Amino acid sequence: MKALPGVESAAFARVTPLGYGSYSSTPIAVDGYQPPPEEQPTVEYNEVGPDYFSTMGIALVSGREFARADDERAALVAVVNETMAAQYWRGRNPIGERVQVKGRWMQVVGVAKDSKYQSVRETPKPFFYVPRRQNFSVGAGLYIRTPLRPETIAAALAREVHALDGNLAPYEVITLQEQVDRSTSP
Repeated sequence: MKALPGVESAAFARVTPLGYGSYSSTPIAVDGYQPPPEEQPTVEYNEVGPDYFSTMGIALVSGREFARADDERAALVAVVNETMAAQYWRGRNPIGERVQVKGRWMQVVGVAKDSKYQSVRETPKPFFYVPRRQNFSVGAGLYIRTPLRPETIAAALAREVHALDGNLAPYEVITLQEQVDRSTSP
């Protein structure tokens, strides 16, 4: 996809920000964090591919984005948002620390700026990201960063997707602004 004229970056993700799908939510454990007895920390997350943060315009505060090498053979990794870092590591740098998800320990390799996930009106909440190639879920959206209008590049995108897998075809090509408009319309 990145080789197409006008494509600045591209990435896959399981859930579209401000979209109609719902994020997975899971109980977590954080090394060094002792929750109150009545609290079972539960946090939402998204499964994303390499270049997701730069493609979506989500700045990393520290650490790194996921790489192609973050696959099923690599050590499990996660990127947390600023709110999650502040809540569970309380002023400590979470890079190199561990979080347990679904019985598996993951090392934090990045901290991302808080973003909007379900609604443009939501308050910041703890959230984390895992590499798609380490979680093996089905279904994904393809996101590209381009200065071009969707209709200008749609046919070329469809050809590229079809070349990857003849059973696939994009069913909707819209801008992130159009997605935001949909999520905020009555």
